[in-house]
Amino acid sequence: MKRCLIKVDATYARQIPAKKHISSTSRKEDKKLKRRILMSPQSIRVYFNNPMISSTTHTDIERDITKTYLGIITAAEILETRIRNIKTALSNYASFEA
Repeated sequence: MKRCLIKVDATYARQIPAKKHISSTSRKEDKKLKRRILMSPQSIRVYFNNPMISSTTHTDIERDITKTYLGIITAAEILETRIRNIKTALSNYASFEA
């Protein structure tokens, strides 16, 4: 999608609830169409529960959210390898004593 801060796969994009304002609240002569995002807890629930694509299931949405979180930070391949090695080394300890 164009003009996004992050890359978005359009097949999994959702619409954020928004309301339209016809005029500016501070400048009455400005009659351009404005969009305001609704940032209430209910609007966020609507955003996650009602994807634009109706064929998407709840499990697919959870999997997509997980993939999105994993892809937020991208690092060089050597850094990713080091992180994996550290995770493996730490998982070998049965218990950790401080």
